[in-house]
Amino acid sequence: MTPELELRRSDLLKKAGVSVKHAHAEAALQGKELVFDLGTKKQSLDRQREVVCELERQVAALERSSRRWRDKSAAAAVKPPIFERLIAAE
Repeated sequence: MTPELELRRSDLLKKAGVSVKHAHAEAALQGKELVFDLGTKKQSLDRQREVVCELERQVAALERSSRRWRDKSAAAAVKPPIFERLIAAE
């Protein structure tokens, strides 16, 4: 092989080696980025679950409150018989 071809071959091998190193570094960075993104998504999911739990708690509290109000309204609408006789006597 001529010295010129040998030099060219050597340069190509060096470039290929550098390209491989860069590819490995890029792959490692992408892996770290994916791990970070996954952690972020998990935290977001946990926050959304907490929001849902809080909203479910609020709905349950409103339903209890509404039920008590309906029960009080229904109880107030039912008059004991004594009141009906007093009203009729007027």
